[in-house]
Amino acid sequence: MILSKIAEKLNTTKDELYLIMLDRYGTFCHIVVKPSVVDKVKQEWRTVRVLGEVTINGQIGVQMQCFFGSSTYDTKSMSTLLNGVVQEAKDIGIETMTTRELSLMNEKWGK
Repeated sequence: MILSKIAEKLNTTKDELYLIMLDRYGTFCHIVVKPSVVDKVKQEWRTVRVLGEVTINGQIGVQMQCFFGSSTYDTKSMSTLLNGVVQEAKDIGIETMTTRELSLMNEKWGK
């Protein structure tokens, strides 16, 4: 619901905004792949940032920052994402849940 309100105010879609929030507050890993599989990796991950070429043992690879979808998050990671989204909403004047409501949501995620 909060993502929908923010997306409406920013004139974007909820799905696009979700990927932006993952990029800002999400959990990620770094990988190095062969240049020929960069597009395939982009299809498999929720969002990806290409960091550039690297050379490892004489082989050229592409370093990527790959973000996990929130359905894979533990309580701490989800809390970070939720708190970031709530702060973003507040920053643009959107009413959000109370601290108590946010705390309850974070507790429920951990169950």
